[in-house]
This record gives sequence, structure tokens and C-alpha cells, in this order.
Amino acid sequence: MNQHVEAHTTGAHRVGRDADRTRAALIAAASERFARVGYAATTVREICADAGANVSLINRYFGSKAGLFERCLTDAIDQLTDNDDAPLVLHELPAALTRQITATTPPGATAQVLLLLLRSSDNVQAERARTRALHTIGDRLAGASTAPDARLRGQLLLAATIGITALRTTDLRPLADATPDALAAPMRDLITALLGPAKNNR
Repeated sequence: MNQHVEAHTTGAHRVGRDADRTRAALIAAASERFARVGYAATTVREICADAGANVSLINRYFGSKAGLFERCLTDAIDQLTDNDDAPLVLHELPAALTRQITATTPPGATAQVLLLLLRSSDNVQAERARTRALHTIGDRLAGASTAPDARLRGQLLLAATIGITALRTTDLRPLADATPDALAAPMRDLITALLGPAKNNR
């Protein structure tokens, strides 16, 4: 009896781990395709082929393609804000955003996540999720400033960061080839100019 219960429990844990891996694979594959070609041009069959998963699992785990897109955006917020509710510190932002802009290691590279936020869609649920994600990240950036128009400044910094990331995918040089060291000083100047007085100088 105990052996049966133990075997059943072990099997359940294995199934749970397999499900977690499958969900993670679907999110990674979807994020890459949504970022590269956009929501409308991405099909669930392509995502599942990339992830090595059955098409029915998208509905099981995420409810729909739009639900999967929303989960990708939720993960994007976590990556871009370090999944941390602590206030952002102004003097730490240049290095943090530079790392995100120049991230190149898949899956889930932050540069890819930034491009995901740029892609609009004709799906109402997906577009609302994207707008919420943009507001959330912009507000997190704004939290590093005491300027009276901090929310606008945070959104401008987010727009600049996404634009820089997008242009680095082109042949625009030296931007496309700029290393983190080369970007550090200009990013510091940009962030200081946009966010203004620091809220915390730790």
C-alpha cells in the first residue's frame, strides 16, 4: 500500500515537472515568434512545433493564443523589472537597461522581450494585455524619479529603450554593434536627462 502511494506520488511529481517544462517551452517559443513576426502572423501550430508540444496544450495551459500572449507579457514585466516590487534606483538603471538592450542569449533574452512589447495586434485581449504591460513597466521606471511629470518621463524612457533595441536588429552602425561598455555612458546621460532628480541616491 505504501509502495503504491509512493509510486503514485512520484509519478504525479514527474507529470507536474513535465507540465512545467512544456509550459516554459511554449512561453519561450511564443515569445520568440511574437517578438519576431508579431501576434497576427504567429500561429499556434508554429509555436507548438517550435516547443515540441501538442496544439491542444495551448488551450489547456493558457486558454487561448491570446492568453499565451498575455502570459508572455507577464513574463516580460518580470524580466524587465527583475520580478521585484522594490523601488528602482536611478543610478542603477543605466547598467540594468544596457544589459537588457544588449541581451542576446535565448531563450527569453531581454532584447527579445522588449521587441515583444513593440508588436501590436488586432486581438482586443492581446492588445489590452500589451498596453497594461507597457503601463506597468513605464510606471516602474517612473518610480526612480521625483519629477512632477515622472510618469511621462518613465514612458519616454521605455519608448527610447524599445527603439534602441529595435534599431540594434538592423544594420545601423555603430549602434547595432555597440557593446555594453560603449553604451553605458550614453545610456547614463539619457536616463539622467529623462528621469531628472533621483528619488533614492543609495
